[in-house]
Amino acid sequence: MDTSDEATILEAARQLEGQPIDLLINNAGIGLPGELTSTTKASFMRQFEVNTIGPFLVTRSLLPNLQLAAKAHGAAYVVQLSSFVGSIGSITNETAAMFKDALYGYGSSKAALNMIT
Repeated sequence: MDTSDEATILEAARQLEGQPIDLLINNAGIGLPGELTSTTKASFMRQFEVNTIGPFLVTRSLLPNLQLAAKAHGAAYVVQLSSFVGSIGSITNETAAMFKDALYGYGSSKAALNMIT
């Protein structure tokens, strides 16, 4: 499944229709290097497409499956894999600060993922 292509997400959801999903792990992600001055809009948007919007669309599309599992077993879980680079609080951390400028779009997209989790 290409998480940046809603058609492939909807096709996967169609194939899984009626099947309970107990655990959904959104692990797809990309990191394209670039500082604020060198990151292009296309690069920035691509990272948001895959790292933030993709997990949102996958989770939304598979929500009926998760609800089936929750009804049958009492619970269903969604795990969003993120990164410490996406933690706004980690910017003061020396290691995170080192990566922040090199992964401008990546860190921003992971911070956004953290907000929708």
